[in-house]
Amino acid sequence: MRWACSEREARGGARRSRARFARDGRLGARPGWPVVLLAAFLGAGVGVTVPRAGQTGAVFVDDAAVAGTFDVRPCSYAWSAAVASLAPTRHYDFAATGVIPGNTPSPGLLVCDPSGALGLSGGLEESVPDPAGTMSVAQAASLALWASITDPATPGDLVWLTQDDGADLGLRVSGGLLQLVQAPLGGGPMEVLAQVAAPDGDPHLLTLTRSGPTSVRLWVDTSEVTTASTSPAGAGALTLWLGARPGSGASSARALLDEVVVLPAALGAGDVASLVTANSW
Repeated sequence: MRWACSEREARGGARRSRARFARDGRLGARPGWPVVLLAAFLGAGVGVTVPRAGQTGAVFVDDAAVAGTFDVRPCSYAWSAAVASLAPTRHYDFAATGVIPGNTPSPGLLVCDPSGALGLSGGLEESVPDPAGTMSVAQAASLALWASITDPATPGDLVWLTQDDGADLGLRVSGGLLQLVQAPLGGGPMEVLAQVAAPDGDPHLLTLTRSGPTSVRLWVDTSEVTTASTSPAGAGALTLWLGARPGSGASSARALLDEVVVLPAALGAGDVASLVTANSW
């Protein structure tokens, strides 16, 4: 969950206002309002005191009128559990102390996210290599990542899986489109295998999975948007690149990336839906 203000700032705002909060049961509070929306709205208007987890707060406009109520509860960490159950080859959450520290502070792109995110600024050949090194083809049957694309019009790369003896496979944006692309072995022009309307700037789960030796499926959240034919994978190792490939002459996309996961198994629609659903409070 993303807070609109820090607890310290919120408590300071409460001292400057007459807002009062009630514990659950006092006013028949309605659960389920996202705290981020309430904090953004009420923090500017009346000041907010942040209750402890397990409480329900009610904001008073005066002695009779309740402006809104909300629940406060700890993260379920359902996303982390769902990813762990798939035995990932790689999982980067961009925590400040992580293997790839995020350059965007907490919260990241998940609904409840104590870690940060990786911001790509559109720089020429801007990229972050996989610090764990190469993977076998069998270890990289699927790739999933949360992305918030801030500029889908300007051409830029989001992520690549490269291979010395096979075609490179990547996701990029250009002209308002999300493109599944391939760079042929030995060089040559980049090939657009498929393209669909780029998702809006909200966080979306992008999932690539091999459905056969020469076929790849792409999901945006729970929607399978395309199945495309690819060149056969080689036998050599794969390398994960976040952003543009070095030496490609391309730029990265302008986007935030989070929760990058490489999996050793191909995913089906049910698997992808479970991952999307796991992004919950």
